[in-house]
Amino acid sequence: MCDDSYGYCTNINYNVLDNLSSVIADNIYWSEGIQACQSANGSNWGSICITTGPGSTPPVDVLCGPVLSDKPSPVPKCDKPPTGTTPYENVPQQIQVGSDTFGSGSLAQSDTLTYYIDQGNATGVTSPSQPPQ
Repeated sequence: MCDDSYGYCTNINYNVLDNLSSVIADNIYWSEGIQACQSANGSNWGSICITTGPGSTPPVDVLCGPVLSDKPSPVPKCDKPPTGTTPYENVPQQIQVGSDTFGSGSLAQSDTLTYYIDQGNATGVTSPSQPPQ
């Protein structure tokens, strides 16, 4: 979606599965931890890093371009539909379930939050072979 402060925001919704591979529909505790933001392809986006914290149920990440007032280069934009394929920021992340305090839950997914000129996406997604217990 277009956003006046960020250029764009992209919602990424996650399903948490139980040991029978059914979606858990009840409220669950979850948290995410991110590593250092990394600029890519000549951008300065990694220096305008994201913030994160416990979220909603079901889990959702809202990936927005960097704040326009911080003068990101290149400037994020809103294309409908999004067409960007060159990454300008990469942020490794882990999602845990069972606690809203990062480090106290069980690993559910590791990925890289990848920011393009007009969209965000979770790339390199890996999940444990066994669901959290």
